[in-house]
Amino acid sequence: MRWTNTTARLVRGDRILFLSGSCRDLSQKQWLSYQVAALSSLPALEMSSSTTGLKSVDYEIFGEVQGVFFRKYTEEQARKLGLVGWVKNTAQGTVTGQVQGPVEKVNFMKNWLKSVGSPMSRIDKAHFSNEREISKLDFNSFSTRY
Repeated sequence: MRWTNTTARLVRGDRILFLSGSCRDLSQKQWLSYQVAALSSLPALEMSSSTTGLKSVDYEIFGEVQGVFFRKYTEEQARKLGLVGWVKNTAQGTVTGQVQGPVEKVNFMKNWLKSVGSPMSRIDKAHFSNEREISKLDFNSFSTRY
């Protein structure tokens, strides 16, 4: 097979979340199109710069999320997306926080929180609450709280 027009999107390490393109199957002399997405892939890996307003949402993540750098990866992901808010561990063994920013990016972060997290985490459940449109951001950056 000969591969052409291949696009791969990587999120962490060598884990491919989305692969698309086409190839030529020389044995059958035909072009095949392919599109493969990992089970934990996020629905929109690229976001347009235009959004329609700001959004705020509180979250609590359940599972094996403490002691696996979940806060560190959450802060890193939020900063990459240009979001503001905070994250912290709770005494109940969960991770909680608030995220604010453009609607598309907040929705992307919600999906990331419930399906990706840190490499060593195990996410059992993500609870989102107090989701609302906001007129201005309440924070200047994204930080870890202790």
